[in-house]
Amino acid sequence: MTTEKLTVNGVDLSIYCYPVTTYSGLLTSPRRKSGNLPVAGRHGTLRVPRKRYDEAQVVLPMTVAGATAAGLVPSGSTEQQEFYKRTDELLRLFHAELVTLDHTLPDGSVRRAVGEVTDVMDFTRLPLGQAARVSVALTVPGAFWSDLTAVTVGPVALTTGATASLTAFVGATAPMDDLVITFGPGANPTLAQPLTGAFVAYDGVIASGRTLTVNTETWEVTGSIDAGGTWSPSITAVRFGPEAKFFWLTPPHDGSAPVVSLAHTAGGSMAVTVSGKRRYLAG
Repeated sequence: MTTEKLTVNGVDLSIYCYPVTTYSGLLTSPRRKSGNLPVAGRHGTLRVPRKRYDEAQVVLPMTVAGATAAGLVPSGSTEQQEFYKRTDELLRLFHAELVTLDHTLPDGSVRRAVGEVTDVMDFTRLPLGQAARVSVALTVPGAFWSDLTAVTVGPVALTTGATASLTAFVGATAPMDDLVITFGPGANPTLAQPLTGAFVAYDGVIASGRTLTVNTETWEVTGSIDAGGTWSPSITAVRFGPEAKFFWLTPPHDGSAPVVSLAHTAGGSMAVTVSGKRRYLAG
């Protein structure tokens, strides 16, 4: 079993003696944006589906001391000197332009969030010894935590209308829209998640020996040739919906694997690959 820990821009917080006194600050999910619509002449409101998430807030309560848990002070220094040294180090660490939090869970997996400190860091001195408590509040503009590396399912060969279970994405708790989807060869593929109705389609032929890749994060469409080289698929041939995003995966609420379906018109089977980082509502 791995020891749970938290690093900030690669620095293990345990070097500050009593780092995060509780990890509960990592377990706060972002709220959903906006609300439902009031409609005249009816009770309640009109529900707005598929609400987006707001930026996340992460609060890390810490106790900073000038000595180790065993009361040790480096040779040639004093507890008071070490206390001020550590407060300065923490201020520099958390006031970097970008703050990368890596939370190592007991199972050895790591979840990452990237944010910034926008509030004050107020050190409250404790009555005994050279120590203080501080709560570090970080804003995570991207809303979610994520794995460090992407998972991949495929290539999976599917006849038109067939489905595939994306088992590598099991465990995710937040929507995933930074995906790389590869089709081909085949004609007129449409990849959809029946759970949400989200889909991405390419209206065209992907010739034998070629593949087409859709990057849902960068809105790019590229083509490659098995024998080497590239080809240029037209981005105007891409359709998507029901929102202004190429495609996204929503993790099922029962914890099962996301299921996608593939429709195409070439006959036989067509290959599809889905790759991306799992995302989480909390760290």
